[in-house]
Amino acid sequence: MSLSFPNDLGKVELAETMVRHARLAWDESCWSAGDTVTLTGLNRVLQALEQEMGRPSDPHLDEKGTATMTTVAPAAPQTEDERQAVEQEIRDNLAHLSGVGRFPSGRGGPLPFGPEDVDFTGSAWLHQVMEVEPWLYLVSSISGHTPDELLSSLVLGLGFTRPEEAVELQPDGTRRLNADGLDSLRRQTDRAVKIYSDVFEAELDKDAPDLGRAFRAWEEAWTAEEEADEEELGAEPGKAVQAKTGSWSITDFAARARKHQLNLSPTYQRGNVWPNTDAQLLIASILRGIPLPSVILLKSTDAQQPFEVVDGKQRLTSILRFMGAHPVALRRVAQYAQQFPEADLENLFRTDYPAFRRAVAKATGKALTSAEEREYYFPFPLGRNEKDLPGVLQQMAGRYYTEIEQERIAIAGTMETLEEVFQQTSEYRIPVIIFEEATPRQIHEVFNLYNKQGKHLNAEEIRNAVFHDVPLTLALLAAAGDVDDIHDPRTVAKVLTRVWPQVESLSDHLGQYGMGKARYRRTKILSWLLSLLVFDGLTDDGKLRLRSTSQHINAFLHRVQENRADPMRQEAVVQRAAVTLASAVEAHLAADDAWAPNFRGGKAAWEELTLVASLLGVALALVADPDGIDSRLEDAADELARSTASKEWRRPTKTQTKEQWRFIATVALGIVETLGLTPSQADEAVRQALGTSGVRTLVALRAEHQEASGQGRP
Repeated sequence: MSLSFPNDLGKVELAETMVRHARLAWDESCWSAGDTVTLTGLNRVLQALEQEMGRPSDPHLDEKGTATMTTVAPAAPQTEDERQAVEQEIRDNLAHLSGVGRFPSGRGGPLPFGPEDVDFTGSAWLHQVMEVEPWLYLVSSISGHTPDELLSSLVLGLGFTRPEEAVELQPDGTRRLNADGLDSLRRQTDRAVKIYSDVFEAELDKDAPDLGRAFRAWEEAWTAEEEADEEELGAEPGKAVQAKTGSWSITDFAARARKHQLNLSPTYQRGNVWPNTDAQLLIASILRGIPLPSVILLKSTDAQQPFEVVDGKQRLTSILRFMGAHPVALRRVAQYAQQFPEADLENLFRTDYPAFRRAVAKATGKALTSAEEREYYFPFPLGRNEKDLPGVLQQMAGRYYTEIEQERIAIAGTMETLEEVFQQTSEYRIPVIIFEEATPRQIHEVFNLYNKQGKHLNAEEIRNAVFHDVPLTLALLAAAGDVDDIHDPRTVAKVLTRVWPQVESLSDHLGQYGMGKARYRRTKILSWLLSLLVFDGLTDDGKLRLRSTSQHINAFLHRVQENRADPMRQEAVVQRAAVTLASAVEAHLAADDAWAPNFRGGKAAWEELTLVASLLGVALALVADPDGIDSRLEDAADELARSTASKEWRRPTKTQTKEQWRFIATVALGIVETLGLTPSQADEAVRQALGTSGVRTLVALRAEHQEASGQGRP
């Protein structure tokens, strides 16, 4: 063999060097703590060795460690024609981004240039990349004075860990992007153009455009892209997805829901987001015999609820609401009947919903509001649009199911009553895909595949699907108040029962920051805050390993999910973590005069970043001195108010991961020190209380930034 490596390399370093030498991918799924090469990493090493020995193959180790080999052709080197084709795509993308007239923050953009102005034969193209950099969502900013410095900086911004991974030396001694680096830049610029057009521009084209909303949607779209890229959460090699297809009648779904054998609201599902108009359109489609898309179910290990709805919740919710069969509605009607037994409410709900509404108003002294009807999943009437209900269907417009269940409609070439379609065996069937024994990673893959259609799931919704088997995830959902159809969140997270009085107000406190419950936003804040508090972003040799917000949270939860000995698997530690988060938010709110306006939450872009940074500082100080946090905040209020309004603590204008991390480190540690404590005190206290700490990552980041900017230590 021709490979030769230094003798002082650790196992992971040696494996990574071998794999990258063979131009194969090496990422965090290939290694774990303790200088351990994972099964995925070992597969890559074997593949590298086979290539070096001249026998190209695709090795894979099964779960028992048996190697299976499938011969494949080695990747051919990139030809000059192929390189020029990739360069042309990049030219077109850069030119497109230069002509949009603004940057994501809303400030003016670069002077537009054309594809022909981007010249890869020299270094001028690097400056054109810098001109549109805000649109590219790089890991770190491009900086430097010489072409080599700029090129190395770009490579790091694209996510490579070392410049040599993506740069090659040419015969004339100059350096340029190699095939991997060039393709990475192409993909990044492709994404930038797509996200600008599909998300940012689309938001500004609405009837009531809002720049802040467009910016948040743009940033969320980039987060979703990063989420999809995380290979360690993708499909599991060698494990086929166990699934079968079929079709169920509406009666099948309703019967299972009534018997509590269909979980419409697993913790990873979004809430009931469809307005009545969308639900009415769906029912109109059924009445016209239009087939619905497949409902995706996961066969649960819970015998009481054998099926979880992975995709199709909104469709099923609309159907069950329309016919008066949603479990939440039936529970609420039973409560009404118990309160007012003389009103015959259960019978009226089944047979005459308008009469039921009148009877409720008479019994309670107030009419049901539309908001209450949605909250209780009560029925809604058909719409009145003639285009949606053409011909004979128009006579049903504006009427409830109980008023029209004996009307006949044409379904699959036969005439059936609505009662037959919705409550009996019918020719109208809904296709189903049932996954059996699916792992969290496979659920993630399903979400990603189906997420390419319709309304995209955000990163938090996908995260809840992947980690819904982790008790800590359920605890964060319950504490945030982001659980749907659940009146008592402790039914989701029993681990919090003992400390619930100390945690119960957390959801309301987060609401005081202007933070709604839509799409698990509050859960994201808590997950982010806790991951910063306890998850170390340094490698074993002390080097910084910075991830995006989404990737950092995922890596933290992945650690908890995979390691049975993880402190966050212990009930007492989860309880302490929840109480810590609740107490930190409460203390932060109480010290309102200590924060500049943008550190108090709100609706402006980036409010999450400033809020999380200051909450982290308060949380660190609280763990170090739980009894004295309020008095410390009161005594330091004036100084904190000046600091949070100062230029030094101004939120970054760039979106790069490293800029966000530096900001968080500066603010959080600054708050700790302003409150009369030291980072080392906070670090030790967090380790004792929660098992692990993320403080040394913050300290290393601040030190690196201070050294780079020529500042001394405070």
